[in-house]
Amino acid sequence: MTFIHIKNLTKRFDNHSEPAVNDISFSINKGEIVSLLGPSGCGKTTALRMIAGFENPTKGTIEIGNNLVVSDSAVVSPEKRGIGMVFQEHALFPHMTVSKNIMFGLKNMKKSEKIKRVHEMLELIELEDYADSIPSNLSGGQQQRVAIARALAPTPHIILLDEPFSSIDAGLREKMRQDIAAILKKAKATAIIVTHDQKDAFAVADKVVVMKDGTIQQISTPKDLYRCPTNCFVAQFVGKTNLLQGEINTDEDDATTPIGRVPIISLLNRYKGKVMLSIRPENIQLNSHGFFSGIVDRIVYGGDKQEIHLTVNNSITKLTTPIIISAPINHEILVGQLLNFDINKEHVTVIE
Repeated sequence: MTFIHIKNLTKRFDNHSEPAVNDISFSINKGEIVSLLGPSGCGKTTALRMIAGFENPTKGTIEIGNNLVVSDSAVVSPEKRGIGMVFQEHALFPHMTVSKNIMFGLKNMKKSEKIKRVHEMLELIELEDYADSIPSNLSGGQQQRVAIARALAPTPHIILLDEPFSSIDAGLREKMRQDIAAILKKAKATAIIVTHDQKDAFAVADKVVVMKDGTIQQISTPKDLYRCPTNCFVAQFVGKTNLLQGEINTDEDDATTPIGRVPIISLLNRYKGKVMLSIRPENIQLNSHGFFSGIVDRIVYGGDKQEIHLTVNNSITKLTTPIIISAPINHEILVGQLLNFDINKEHVTVIE
């Protein structure tokens, strides 16, 4: 069930010629976790602040539930929107205990009800033993969980999280992604998470909204976003890829590219003429009898895999960038070695 409608949302600041957010529209279902993903300055945080009520849009509407909180004629104040906010730096009160931090946002409730709600939140974030601790005695991950519990305690319509992983050490980020996703799902919360990190978005979100220069580039599930990017920016931003310019040969179901003719799935006349092909490194297979070949220029070791950079031998026109192949770590490969490889047409994405 669609719960939040963002329509034609635009924000133009007086000192900028281009809008920070430019006519974006998307919807969120009840209980869905959505990530706004994009590079710094793409407009994602400005969009979040407009939803929260901290910025007024230049135009557009925001509907939460059945309530129109932003329109051309009226703007509902932030405290009346039913929104919980988790800030980048947690913003916990340092002199208050964990329990009192969580209780802070509980208004118009009896004391017994507040105590019960705080206990429910402590169970949710699995910090029952830290009820009387102060934030400085908690780890960064624990502080983040308390901040989420405080935002969830008043049972908001939606919870907004602004770069929730940015202050977490790299070693803890994977666990925090799992923790936050589990907490939000267990609470059945509707949430929007702003991040510039593809791994954060993919690990937590049901749906990802990719932004660039104030506009939406693609809205998709993490899986579809990675496998079927709609343009070159998305293909490169959500993971490494090989981009090859090509021209469709409709009769042969392949495309002529600088490295030769690359097989593609029949496009049923959807694309004609010049296109761009996106091929993920893990979707190129090393094969001693492979159709394509190249010389190893560089090897980047990544622990569980190695990234092979190849200059392709049969380039029709010299490529400005190497072909990147992801290979198992146990393959003995040397710089300067000749390697053959194949490309499976099932894994080639065609971008017009």
